[in-house]
Amino acid sequence: MQRSKYHKLLEVWVKGIDVNWSAWYKDSQMQRISLPTYPFSKEKYWVNVSSFSEKRVELQENHISKSQDQENQEGHTSINSISPKVEVDAVVSIQKQITTILADLLGVADTSIQADVPLDRYGMNSILILQMLQKFQSHIDPSIQLEDIVECNTIEELVAALPVDSIDIHSDSESIAYSELIHLNAVTTGQPIFWIHGGTGGVESYLQLATQLNRPFYGIQAKGYLNDEPPLQSIYAMAAYYTRIIRDIQPEGPYDVGGYSLGGILAYEIIRILQTMEQEVSSIVMIDSFYPDDSNLQWNTEHPYLWQMLYPNGSTASKEKFIDTCYRLEQAYELDQYQPVPLLDSQSIRSYYFRNQNGIFVDENSTNPTDYWQKWRTILPHLHIVDIDTSNHFVMLSEQKSLQQIMISIQSIYTSSDISHTVSSITL
Repeated sequence: MQRSKYHKLLEVWVKGIDVNWSAWYKDSQMQRISLPTYPFSKEKYWVNVSSFSEKRVELQENHISKSQDQENQEGHTSINSISPKVEVDAVVSIQKQITTILADLLGVADTSIQADVPLDRYGMNSILILQMLQKFQSHIDPSIQLEDIVECNTIEELVAALPVDSIDIHSDSESIAYSELIHLNAVTTGQPIFWIHGGTGGVESYLQLATQLNRPFYGIQAKGYLNDEPPLQSIYAMAAYYTRIIRDIQPEGPYDVGGYSLGGILAYEIIRILQTMEQEVSSIVMIDSFYPDDSNLQWNTEHPYLWQMLYPNGSTASKEKFIDTCYRLEQAYELDQYQPVPLLDSQSIRSYYFRNQNGIFVDENSTNPTDYWQKWRTILPHLHIVDIDTSNHFVMLSEQKSLQQIMISIQSIYTSSDISHTVSSITL
């Protein structure tokens, strides 16, 4: 120590020899000090393990090589599709857009996201994947589907998966402008299906149903879900806005609309509006939707297991934030001011109601309303009731036994041409 040969002391210490450090300073009074720190402020710092520019060049060379091989195999004598320079520019543009979108979703700065770092290290999960899909459809290309991105683990893989040559890099996308609309399956041809959010505001619970269908399936989520945007006020305002979204995707009928719980109420009001517009409605599907003026429907929001059942798996929002959002949306629905009005033509609509067979809303110890679906029959006289074996109202789309029953029935409803046979065969 006196000769300042600290490296010799270090060599002794790393070899496992116990060093009495206090002996070196026996004549001094020592104390611990804190190491310097700095605030992260939502910033994340990663080791830059590789150069993205090198990766991008390699990616583009591989992409161009594959394109050339494909065209040569098809008998083309020249390559006229996209020049390498334009294609590289397109990749750079897409990579920049993806980074901006992800930074906004994850709440970090653009510069903190590395293109070759796995997205789950930044907090990506199943909930955010749906939000990312919607942003991609709105800002990059409306043809992007969930199956295109769900297996991508990095920005580099997303860049490689997205349709580079279909994007105009010199202008902003003029695709679907509705942040509430999410295309939940990979089907792009055929008559669309539109399902409206339930009381919590999200459409994640429809994903497994959507992926089993061979028709485009769109979920419409509530304004203010997963962000601080003010929600629309009243069932009437929401239904009117959602009708506009639906008609922008499908200008003319016939329409197929549905929803779980509150989503069934919104679906009913939407088809009523569509009929006033002289549009044909093919079907409505309600999953255990209560009739709005049913005074017997009372449930305890302080129930210890209620929010556990409602809280989406993989959500990045705290449970307190989620509960606050639910209360905010519940007030915006103004259900006490909504009264269903008879349809102009209820006879032509195929109407289905998936009923919680045991009638339990939360659990057997809670007050459970009875026959909260009955009044729908007064305005939907040909309502087909499909009984579902489920533990309670809130797990109908998450409990496997009930989800499978609903999935089989939904496939029959949206694919079968013999409706009367379908209904008799799926009613349990």
